[in-house]
Amino acid sequence: MIKKLLMIFPLALFQPVHAALISIDYLNPGDNLITLDTNSGLEWLDLTVTQGMSTDAVQSSAYITREGFQYALLSDVTTLFNNAGITLFSRGGPISSGQINEINSLITLTGATTVKSNGLLTSEGMLNPFITPSGPLSGEWAFKAELNVLNSSMYYASVAKGEPLSQSAVAAQIGSYLVRPSPVPVPAAVWLFTSGLIGLAGLARRRKA
Repeated sequence: MIKKLLMIFPLALFQPVHAALISIDYLNPGDNLITLDTNSGLEWLDLTVTQGMSTDAVQSSAYITREGFQYALLSDVTTLFNNAGITLFSRGGPISSGQINEINSLITLTGATTVKSNGLLTSEGMLNPFITPSGPLSGEWAFKAELNVLNSSMYYASVAKGEPLSQSAVAAQIGSYLVRPSPVPVPAAVWLFTSGLIGLAGLARRRKA
């Protein structure tokens, strides 16, 4: 699983907006399966957790029934991308450049669902309201948000048609964008995270002494 902390909420809180995403644990220490957006106060489950699951399976899973996650609205995903410093284009969007570092960082944080033979990354996640846990699927197509790195500078960052609508359909390369409000107040979460960084820095200094 490609999941490392690449975007750190800094000790100095006056950094650009896209420094607001941090990786935190979900079920086990060090699993880093949640991305916390400290601007919105929302937690995002790693796409690789639901990768290859049908919408039926996701909607009946503990992630939704017990853990408080729900399918993200397009507006939620747009906010996440904006806070990562990424412009999300609707309905396919153009091939883009200029935000490649932010693209790679967000893919790494939220989980790469495909690693190409050349090592480049793609993440694909289904959205709500095209898929909704509280009612039937609607429309002709399910929609997904896609980040697709094409080369060292070019990428897609767009909403695109996913799979033909079927609640039992499985797409091996697609996860689901699941989101929930953070159960820990964001300032406290940031304080805990930065305190850990301070502790690690102190330990490193002591080892050098």
